Amino acid sequence: MRDSTPSARLIIVGDGPEHARLQEQVRALGVKDSVILEGQKKNVADYYAMADCYLLSSNYEGYARTVVEALASGLPVIMTDVGIAGEVVQHEVNGLVVGVGDEGAFASAMVRVCVDDGLRARLTGNTRASVSILLGEEEYLARYKHMWESRLSYGIR
Repeated sequence: MRDSTPSARLIIVGDGPEHARLQEQVRALGVKDSVILEGQKKNVADYYAMADCYLLSSNYEGYARTVVEALASGLPVIMTDVGIAGEVVQHEVNGLVVGVGDEGAFASAMVRVCVDDGLRARLTGNTRASVSILLGEEEYLARYKHMWESRLSYGIR
């Protein structure tokens, strides 16, 4: 990815049990100029304002409030198929959704958004409208329950 997008920067906002491991990985890979670990921040609006897209690479996610915040800020989202993927983040409409654990597809999606100005503009143009139609709590819970029931019926846990 660095070869096709040498000016790209990754800013990771947040903290948790993986922070020290991430710091070591950034150092070991020699990407300190490209990867910035900001730690926990109370107000992330400034980060949304400076970003070109929002990344969520989780293996599991509940609702993913930060995804809605990013969309409301006008950012296209690249995320794994968890939480509200497919409900609020629609593949090729306001973001790109890839399979959980598919690191190659996630990296390719990042490169696409970085290098394809037309794609980025189209996704960005659809972000705010997509959050204006959010579901009420009752409808959201019903859909969330249906999603879990569907996954369990296919043996996915």
